[in-house]
Amino acid sequence: MPNVLLDWIYGGVDFEGPGNNGGKKCLEHVTPSFRLFETSVGIATSILALLVSSKSSRKKNLVSSSTSKSIQTTSGKLGLLVAHTFVFGIEVGFKFSSKSLIFLLNPCHITTIIQVTKKTKCDL
Repeated sequence: MPNVLLDWIYGGVDFEGPGNNGGKKCLEHVTPSFRLFETSVGIATSILALLVSSKSSRKKNLVSSSTSKSIQTTSGKLGLLVAHTFVFGIEVGFKFSSKSLIFLLNPCHITTIIQVTKKTKCDL
């Protein structure tokens, strides 16, 4: 039984592919200048997102403190949540079919799970 489970988790991962085998080859798969570029873009995007969200959060606090009405979930937000969840379901199905469930532990998938569960518990 454990072998079947392990096959589902990483049986479809191609360890011979570039960047998938670990070690020195993996380290050299991407040049240092490209890693620096990716890091810079990631940090700049994160700072921009934090600035935008803090500005939006301050506006929301002002609106909610001046009026006693709570902000209702719009149909657009609900539609986006449903679409996001649907796409994530397709990704999970693909991971099952390609026997690469290990990649569901990537930060992008974990963040999606957190966002979807937070939105469904708080806003709906």
